[in-house]
Amino acid sequence: AKDEEYIQMAKKVADEFDPDDFPFIALALKLNAPIWTNDKKLIVHGLKSGAYLAMDTNAVEKLIQGKSLEEIRQELNERYLRG
Repeated sequence: AKDEEYIQMAKKVADEFDPDDFPFIALALKLNAPIWTNDKKLIVHGLKSGAYLAMDTNAVEKLIQGKSLEEIRQELNERYLRG
């Protein structure tokens, strides 16, 4: 996809909770990479929508220690959605 397509997709996603977050989401989509943030709304929306993965500092530390993205996603689900 072209950059403009990522931007449009990200704006659609971000409009559901915080339109100012679209640049981070666009970059995550383009790079297929998680977003490092402590913004709970950004993390929760990513988990619920499945459009991107946003993780807190604790999760990034676990990623560095060798946990898989799937394990981290499960832990984030437990911490933010079932908490």
